[in-house]
Amino acid sequence: MKSEDEKKTPLITNEQRNTISFLLLSFYCGIAEISNLSKHYYLKDNLGVEPSTMTLILAINKIPWSLNLLYAFLIDFFPICGFSRKIYILLSGFINSSVWLFLSFSNKDNLYITIFCFFFSEITNSFCSVLGQSIILELLSITNFHSQINLHSYNIMINDIGILISSYFQGLLVYYFPVKTVFLITSFLPILVIISGFFLTENFHIYSSILSIDDPNITVSQYMFRKKILIPLIIVFIIFSSPNFYETFFYFSVDILKFTPNDFGLIAVCKTITSLLMIFIYNSISNVQKYTKWIIIFGRILYLIFSKFHYFVYERLNLKYGFNDFYSMLIITSIQYGIGQCLKIPVLNIATLLSHKTFGEMVYTTFVFIMNLGFTFSSFFGSVLTLYFGIKNNNYFFLGNMIDKCIIFGFIFLIPLIFTPSIYLSPVKKKKKATHKENIYQNELKEFITEESQMY
Repeated sequence: MKSEDEKKTPLITNEQRNTISFLLLSFYCGIAEISNLSKHYYLKDNLGVEPSTMTLILAINKIPWSLNLLYAFLIDFFPICGFSRKIYILLSGFINSSVWLFLSFSNKDNLYITIFCFFFSEITNSFCSVLGQSIILELLSITNFHSQINLHSYNIMINDIGILISSYFQGLLVYYFPVKTVFLITSFLPILVIISGFFLTENFHIYSSILSIDDPNITVSQYMFRKKILIPLIIVFIIFSSPNFYETFFYFSVDILKFTPNDFGLIAVCKTITSLLMIFIYNSISNVQKYTKWIIIFGRILYLIFSKFHYFVYERLNLKYGFNDFYSMLIITSIQYGIGQCLKIPVLNIATLLSHKTFGEMVYTTFVFIMNLGFTFSSFFGSVLTLYFGIKNNNYFFLGNMIDKCIIFGFIFLIPLIFTPSIYLSPVKKKKKATHKENIYQNELKEFITEESQMY
């Protein structure tokens, strides 16, 4: 008869293997952004794409990140060969690697094939992110509190290392190599995903079902369609869907400001470091949840003010005051990006506070879905404005007008938030000890915002 220690050994082994698996996925989600800048240059230089078209293509690439509800549904209800995650991880790695290999060795540059490949790559990357979250939720359900802290610390640290590496090298690679060589290098990164799939075991209890219902007194629709859920979701979508001009400004930065790929890489590094520093400061403030509505309003106004600083660079006013283009844009974009990332935290805090014991994961996932949907709509809106103002390669006469209109729309989209009662954005629960599940969601806030760093 086996002793108690011998019985526990397989569980510990599986736990260690799955920890390695999700850490590999976390690192991959950070370093996978190494191809972001090469995409921009490939579309601009190799395919001759205009600013409005590039904005539209990159908006389409954001759609897969808004499908996390679908991914979670597939993971929970459509296992492959008896595995709910393992086969999906392996397929994601093989498909993503094949896509980049195809792009790197393709002799003919075709816009539609390129769009398809970029889109398919984003599907696998976003799916890997959801798979990683699913694994960590399973691990957290069987570990004690101190182990949870360690798991999240390792997860955040590994992801941040990947983001910093990709931020720096995406500029260097484009500077020293042709973009198709960068695509070839990118094709080797999904090997991390494949290794993660081989490490993963699914021999013990699967943690969650996103649509599970164990409370007979309430259904999914009854809970999700309450005003306290719907109103914050609508407000979140409106706030994050105001138009942006950043892909268009990329063309201006290359053609007029003469930024090199290495310049963009250094800016990306500074953006990531600034974002992490501002997140740390935000999280160190006590009782910040009481002022969720006003934090979002103030942060959004500050974000729009830094958008106006882009206009000052467009008008070359920075040179008038002795600030060169590179350091002006490095400071402006780093601070603005950090503010934008911090604005996601109060939104996810709202999702956490609204979490029902049965539908907690669904509420959280829905808020992430709506936020990503807002980002996608923002890029589509920006593409329409770019087309409307007739901004093309080396024709930026109306770029200043577009920046001003984006800022105006940003303030208009703030109006519904201003008139929304604070109770919908700062829901207060009865005082109680923090539950195991609430700790999981609180720790996930930083993990989410570091996963979705966007290239300038």
